[in-house]
Amino acid sequence: MLETSLLLALCVNFLMINPVYQLILIWLKIEKKPFTCPLCMAWWIGILLPIILWDYQYLIVAFTAPLVAIIIERTLNVLPIKLK
Repeated sequence: MLETSLLLALCVNFLMINPVYQLILIWLKIEKKPFTCPLCMAWWIGILLPIILWDYQYLIVAFTAPLVAIIIERTLNVLPIKLK
């Protein structure tokens, strides 16, 4: 479960810094939450996992992935090389 949370948080954060993803958001004119916020996107994807997999234990992912996503985002912002 926790590795799923970490993987989801990493995917969401690296999606947010991807310039192609940003161009797609601008082109589709959907520059709103949850598409631009790692916390929100990790939460909604984490909520969809137990619904799709029909397993209530994946609710742990919904609660831990957004927290891990924020930690990763803040860590990426502290780096001397700016990725955004």
